[in-house]
Amino acid sequence: MQTGQKILIGISIVVGVICIELSMYIIPFIEEVKEFEFPMFVVGVILCIISIIFGIRHQKS
Repeated sequence: MQTGQKILIGISIVVGVICIELSMYIIPFIEEVKEFEFPMFVVGVILCIISIIFGIRHQKS
């Protein structure tokens, strides 16, 4: 796997984790954006899962 791909996968995992953390600890306390709590969580989980799948797939090849 090339260095650029590793960096992209790492960044997308970090962004996914940040989305999950925001949806769990920050967004529930902000009344204006409370309806984005579940979509932000889903986006974070999907981003993490896709990044892990691509990382495993590129590591095998």
